[in-house]
Amino acid sequence: MNPVIIPALSLVIILNFIIGIVILSRGFKNKVNLLFGLISLGVSLWAAGILGFYLIKIQLDYLWIIETHSSAAFIAVIFLLFTFNFPTLLIKKPYIRMMPLVPFFIILYYLFFTKDVIGNAYGINYEINSGYLFYSLFIMLYFFIGYFALFLQYKKSSNDEQRIQVKYILGGAILSSLLASISDLVLPYFGIFEYNWLGPIFTFFLVVTIAYAILKHHLFNIKVVATELFTFA
Repeated sequence: MNPVIIPALSLVIILNFIIGIVILSRGFKNKVNLLFGLISLGVSLWAAGILGFYLIKIQLDYLWIIETHSSAAFIAVIFLLFTFNFPTLLIKKPYIRMMPLVPFFIILYYLFFTKDVIGNAYGINYEINSGYLFYSLFIMLYFFIGYFALFLQYKKSSNDEQRIQVKYILGGAILSSLLASISDLVLPYFGIFEYNWLGPIFTFFLVVTIAYAILKHHLFNIKVVATELFTFA
């Protein structure tokens, strides 16, 4: 096993967990805080699942694989909902904003109750079944819709500060999600599994761009967040 895997994934888990808890502590009523906090926690779960897959091999390989794939789907749907709400409400009708949850729950059903998507695990390899293509398209489609939503947010906003925030987050999201899609969706489809631990690492670009937006453009109230991060640490 690559010696970098354990410390790298551990760092991703810790940093995203702390960020998620701190942002969520700002209040669940603020949808932007809530959704970004859930993204951070989702990345922690994703990284924890991959770490567990590499370290804990007592008949749990298949469960870890299901956990990692369901966490990735969770990140995709929460990211999409985040783009509907940041920096302003893009879609007025609540039932339309919640529609992305329906395919997500269908994906969860097939992951947890069938082997149509992922089959048995063997070492670091696992079976790719017929439903995997639809799972991959689900992840990619949700991110692409999220990019488009952020683009619309950028065009819609007349506030220069908000436009800069959206631009940074859009750039970080594109870079992170495309790299993670290659390592965790495309390569496994062709039987290449040894790079699947890189997906959570690639979220570094998204975290950095959001952090930059926080530091430079007052996203999420940086003074309060910085104080709570220091206290939590």
